[in-house]
Amino acid sequence: MPKRLSPQAILALQEALAVIYHYKNDLRRFLSSCGVDAALLSRLDWTKYKRRIVADLFELLLNEKNLSLDGAFTLDGTDYLFEAKWEKDPLDRAALDEFVSKIGRKLDNTLGLLLSMSGFMPNAVDLHSGRRATLLLMDHYDLQAVLEQRIDFVEMLRRKRRHAAETGSVFFQVYPTVL
Repeated sequence: MPKRLSPQAILALQEALAVIYHYKNDLRRFLSSCGVDAALLSRLDWTKYKRRIVADLFELLLNEKNLSLDGAFTLDGTDYLFEAKWEKDPLDRAALDEFVSKIGRKLDNTLGLLLSMSGFMPNAVDLHSGRRATLLLMDHYDLQAVLEQRIDFVEMLRRKRRHAAETGSVFFQVYPTVL
């Protein structure tokens, strides 16, 4: 059965997007820069209030079977390529291979952070662990812990990176340690 964000986490994320961006154009630019497909953004009624736009967006996102969002950021001198996937089933080896391939086309100092709302197949995690991995994995529990302010996103990412450096495992579930 697919794992999903709790309703409280979804509401918190919706509220954050509606409050952080004072103007609708800023919200739209942010969503576009995160890789939300232009066709999806065009399906939204931008004449509505921001909260309604965000709610409509999440309704579309949660109803899509194969949706991904991309972006990039820098933390502690390391560049990260970010991808978030909302898919029905846990991600398999092929999905992780595809993301690793994207990372491989970037500079050497680039790591990937892959968020899967449905989790990961255990064999996919194992196949990408134990060698000079270029990605870190995050599931919906980790995102929920961040949204519920049980852990800061930066601290979570540092813990995941430290764990990968020490063990070689690309998936460290932060959420049990912050309950």
